[in-house]
Amino acid sequence: ASGATVAPKPLPSGLQGDPAPFAMQWAKTARRALQMAVSTQDRRKLSLMLLSAEKIARTKQTVGHFLVSFLKTFRERCGPAAEHFHIGPTTQDILDTGRTLMIKESHELVLRSALKLADILCEREYRHRDTLVMGRTHQQHAVPTTFGFVLSIWASEIVEGLAMVSRGLASAMWALHMPATRDSTRISVEFACIPQIYMMTARVLEITCANMAGLVVHADRMRYNVHHPNVLDQSSSERLMIAIHKKTGEKNMAHTLLHDLAVKSNQSGTPFKQVVSGDHRINTLFSRKELDALMDLSSYTGTASLQTAQAIEAIRNRLKRYRKKRGGNAIVRH
Repeated sequence: ASGATVAPKPLPSGLQGDPAPFAMQWAKTARRALQMAVSTQDRRKLSLMLLSAEKIARTKQTVGHFLVSFLKTFRERCGPAAEHFHIGPTTQDILDTGRTLMIKESHELVLRSALKLADILCEREYRHRDTLVMGRTHQQHAVPTTFGFVLSIWASEIVEGLAMVSRGLASAMWALHMPATRDSTRISVEFACIPQIYMMTARVLEITCANMAGLVVHADRMRYNVHHPNVLDQSSSERLMIAIHKKTGEKNMAHTLLHDLAVKSNQSGTPFKQVVSGDHRINTLFSRKELDALMDLSSYTGTASLQTAQAIEAIRNRLKRYRKKRGGNAIVRH
């Protein structure tokens, strides 16, 4: 009411950022106190397996709060022993702690699948580091690359995502200890959405791992699609334009010339190589052997194979460091 800032209490050494040790320490202390206060016969009644979900649901219709309805049902079932529970912390403290621990456990399940997927992608990208595939942009052929290079991008995104999720999880663990004003109108949304998000993510990762592990790659078909008749081999225009610029020093002229020839190829349905070969301006710059080499897209993947090998090494090293540091709160960064 006075507007004064309430400083959070410092946590015991070794408990910063992670609620699990704190919660377990508190639970062990509470259990010892309960054992001293409650008879053996009463303790047998404390099993959650003895509670009725239907009874909790009926009670919730009266009290309007699902944890309060749980506690009332628990108290009715356990009798005097239930009086030793829910002393001190508010209901929201229990909900926040439980949800955060749930997130941490769910995160571990998702993490294992994500690590497995990264491993599968690394193995696949190494196998296909030289497998030719056509790149795509704006729903059309772009320039060729290798399938291994494409997979290395996917694997890199997985590893970067792991670091981002871990940073977010560490923030969530720390936020549990910070004083905050809660809005009870969001509780039901959180408890419905967060489990569903994790379940869907886990299922997506499971399916993706299975698909990538069993993926059948038809390298011959991928190579054929690079020179698919429907695209008239126009993907070689970039390489040809650069070659013209190197010989003439005129980039704008080269771009305009190749654009006009591509339009002519498109409008007439004539393969681009045939149109280019019949242009006198092209023939004055290149021999037939030079032109054939320039339009052979199988040799136009640049350093894709080398970059794939380098990416695999970097990704595997990062995964190794990630696995090594999983026991703590350290996060692997570039």
